[in-house]
Amino acid sequence: MSDHAIALAGLIAGAVGALAAVIALIYAHTAHRQSVEANDIADEASKLARNANDIAARGEARETEPDDVFWEGDWDPLQPGRYSLRKRGDAAAINVRAQVSYSGEKQTASSECMSADGATLTFRFDRALRDYQREYSQRDNAANSPFPDVTGSAVLPRSVEERVEWLTPQGIPKLHRNTSFTNFSMYFRS
Repeated sequence: MSDHAIALAGLIAGAVGALAAVIALIYAHTAHRQSVEANDIADEASKLARNANDIAARGEARETEPDDVFWEGDWDPLQPGRYSLRKRGDAAAINVRAQVSYSGEKQTASSECMSADGATLTFRFDRALRDYQREYSQRDNAANSPFPDVTGSAVLPRSVEERVEWLTPQGIPKLHRNTSFTNFSMYFRS
């Protein structure tokens, strides 16, 4: 084989080797790019999985959250016409919105946070005060009358409706509704 043929064979072998190296470099670059993209996708999937776990944990916390809140309403024993709605229990009531209705007259009150047992919302009803005064007057007139009250001067009970909406500390919405009937006999001695 001549030197010329050997050189040509070497040149061809070198060109084939260089071409193989270029092709290998292209494949390596493509593989690296795909690896980076796969890692990015894996990172995003990992973030989504962590977010899903956080959401599930918050949901579980809401479902298992103890809710030790209930409401008691009654007339203030010292002030006729004033109605008190007390939060009972050790848990906090957040974003409290309450409405009390007395014989069609509605009053509202709110509080951002009621945490103490016995925390109170107060409602004033002018109509209830007038009804109390009317009952007082009827009882006073009956007591001072020389004629016995044969009709009994019965005072019909009036309705009191309570509606309280609040959130638990974990954000679960809660609702209290109660309707009761009342008169003002608690203010009069027997």
